[in-house]
Amino acid sequence: MDALRTLVRELAVIAILFVFLELLLPAGDLRRYVRMVLGLVIIVVVLHAFTSFGWRGLSRELAALRIEGERAGDEVLIKGRKLWEENQARALAAYGEGLEKQIQALSRLSGEANVTGAQVVMESEGQIKEVVITVERPRLQDREVAVSGGLQETHLEETVTRVRQTIADFYNLRAEQIKVVYR
Repeated sequence: MDALRTLVRELAVIAILFVFLELLLPAGDLRRYVRMVLGLVIIVVVLHAFTSFGWRGLSRELAALRIEGERAGDEVLIKGRKLWEENQARALAAYGEGLEKQIQALSRLSGEANVTGAQVVMESEGQIKEVVITVERPRLQDREVAVSGGLQETHLEETVTRVRQTIADFYNLRAEQIKVVYR
């Protein structure tokens, strides 16, 4: 009964709209096309009303099937989410290892600082949060002795500063994000 009431209401609204549209149009061939479109729209509305009667019983059957299928679908989604998280963690770890190797190679390009390691601390999205570079201090016999008899450390500090700046520029980081640990 509700479907019949809805059908009559929709047909009345469509008829009123098309009569108003026909009043606005000038006399001529365009009126024939407006009447043709009105007829097609009325046919679609009537067919929609009749098909909605037939789909009600089928929609109940589909709802019963969907409830059982949702459980299986939820399990698949949960397994897929876990698999995605595992793959994301592996990819992030591989990316971090690759960055560490790149940073070590880049810092060794100067040849003056003995960089023994690099560690990259990343955020969850894969952005570099901090870089820790391990630099080995030269042994006593490798150090230059100044005229005053003291050891000269300024050369190593200048080299490490250049390495820090190179890495910061290469990876678009701030210099404060690059830490240096001496051994």
